[in-house]
Amino acid sequence: MIEKIINKYKNHYPDSMITYRESAVMILLKKVQEVWHIVFEVRAFHLNSQPGDICLPGGKRDLNETHKDTAIRETVEELGIDESGIQYIGAMDYLENPYGIRIYPHIGILDNNVIMSPNSDEVDHIFYVPLDFFIQEKPKGYNIKVGPVNFKDFPFDKIRGGKNYPFRTGNNTKYFYEYKDYIIWGFTADIIKYFTDSLKDV
Repeated sequence: MIEKIINKYKNHYPDSMITYRESAVMILLKKVQEVWHIVFEVRAFHLNSQPGDICLPGGKRDLNETHKDTAIRETVEELGIDESGIQYIGAMDYLENPYGIRIYPHIGILDNNVIMSPNSDEVDHIFYVPLDFFIQEKPKGYNIKVGPVNFKDFPFDKIRGGKNYPFRTGNNTKYFYEYKDYIIWGFTADIIKYFTDSLKDV
């Protein structure tokens, strides 16, 4: 047995014990009347997942696809554009959340000559928000308590303290940006806040 342990772990590269669902998104910058904007989508209202929510172009990573490829492919498919219309800049730090999702944001520039034809199967419409809005505007943050909430059939009798065991809890801050009639929140707001906060030090 010890030989199996040695052979398995002597050259092992540490990875997460949790299997994450991986996706990638694109912070797509577009110059509108000499002002840089970020392109946002309003998800189609007939979708089963998050209908009508505001998001960045992107989606689930396909097998054997890089995160960069995912971000570009999803952007091209959702906005109805050609890949040549995107000037790729680079990758941001990725986001992990308590729901088993890992999101890899990427940054690109949309050529001003590109005409977008959003895919109605996924996108209701698109809109732009000036980059300076996010740099100057502080989002409202609301704390959500994170911790055990469903104790049905949990074997309290097997742990010291039973129902009074001090289970760990935490706080998850949900950010909200309000721009005109649009509410940008959730993972999208998290990514935008991280991105624009990083620009304040440049």
